[in-house]
Amino acid sequence: MKKILLLALYILFIIDTSESKIIKKVQKTADIDGKSYLVIIAIDKYLNRLPLDRCIKEAGDFKNIVYANYKFDEMIELYDKDASLNSIRETFKTLQRISNENDFILIYFNGHGYIDTATDEGYWIVYDSGINEQLKENWISSTEFINMISKIKSRHIALINESCFSKSLLTEEEKIIPKEDEEYFAKSYEKKSALALLSGKKETGAEESEMTKEIVKSLKFNKKPQIDLLIIYNDIKSKVKGSSIFLGGFKNLGHEKEGGFILSLREDPINMKEYEAKKKEAASVDEKDKKKEYEKPEKKEEVVKEKKVIVQTPPDTLKNLNITSLVFLISGSALVTVGSCMFIFDMLSVYNDVKDIIDNSDYYYTNYTKYEQRYELFIALFCSSISIAGTGVCLLAASLSLKIYTNIKKKQVSLSINVRDKLEFALCLKF
Repeated sequence: MKKILLLALYILFIIDTSESKIIKKVQKTADIDGKSYLVIIAIDKYLNRLPLDRCIKEAGDFKNIVYANYKFDEMIELYDKDASLNSIRETFKTLQRISNENDFILIYFNGHGYIDTATDEGYWIVYDSGINEQLKENWISSTEFINMISKIKSRHIALINESCFSKSLLTEEEKIIPKEDEEYFAKSYEKKSALALLSGKKETGAEESEMTKEIVKSLKFNKKPQIDLLIIYNDIKSKVKGSSIFLGGFKNLGHEKEGGFILSLREDPINMKEYEAKKKEAASVDEKDKKKEYEKPEKKEEVVKEKKVIVQTPPDTLKNLNITSLVFLISGSALVTVGSCMFIFDMLSVYNDVKDIIDNSDYYYTNYTKYEQRYELFIALFCSSISIAGTGVCLLAASLSLKIYTNIKKKQVSLSINVRDKLEFALCLKF
């Protein structure tokens, strides 16, 4: 009997030690081979839409807890104009290139969204998205998002979405209360996970988010070394009001039933104020380096341009041209006025006399000499009026040309081109 009891205890010891070895092996693999990435996308100011006033703040609250207190190797942040369609696509292409099969990738999105009720398709409205709900220009559909993350070679990927998303692309997770021990987390790591925690919003998301606030609280007060999305969901689901949050696995990304996205507490939390200060300092150094690189060529170019302006059109020349333009304007106006008056007098007076003489045949033959004189006067006045008015028009054209030339040299002429719904040109002259 004693032998059987000892044998049973020995077998239990072997099973226990083998399981603990598996757990340690899994944890060691995760620490050595895998990297953790945090991707945060939040948009308040849009190119074509009314702004929001909460998304970046909520993303900041989320970041300050998650990145400071939990193990992440790298963080990618896209805010406002940096969260354009091309920038987001390039970010996911980068993750596709650098990720490996043991990585953890957590994506957080907060901004405008849209659900197409006809197709049950959800959309992210990014910085440069159009406003037409039919065209959906530069919108990111739930299907496109899944296509992008399907090419990322990570064992665990998760989305926390504070916008609209298509639930039809997900399978709802079993809402069991897990036994939070080493075996549970070991199995969660071994199984592949592709999860989404959705706020359940159906509109564009102008109201304050309850889900992010409760997630931040749950992660802030967590003291256990590890936590996963299912535990977070169970903790916050009854606390989020006015929103039906949803936890599900992506259907076509190989999500396994017991797989979970695990967050591990840092041994030494990051001071986010110091982190942000260092990031700003690094950004300012990069900007200074860029300025130094291009500073000298730009200065040389400006000096050359100034010299060219002085040589080609000195101030005295511009002043003389302005005076000449004014003289031409006055002279041309006077000549056009005189020529016009002569033409009117010729047509109303002399022309009528000539016409009356021709119509009266008796008077025409008896006073032929007078007819010749009136006719010659008519022709002379007609030609003179046309010549004088034509000269005046030429002087006015010359005056306008000189004024445009001098204003160009003074940089007082602007040409603006607006291309939106149609092509529009605007020419501005300052006299």
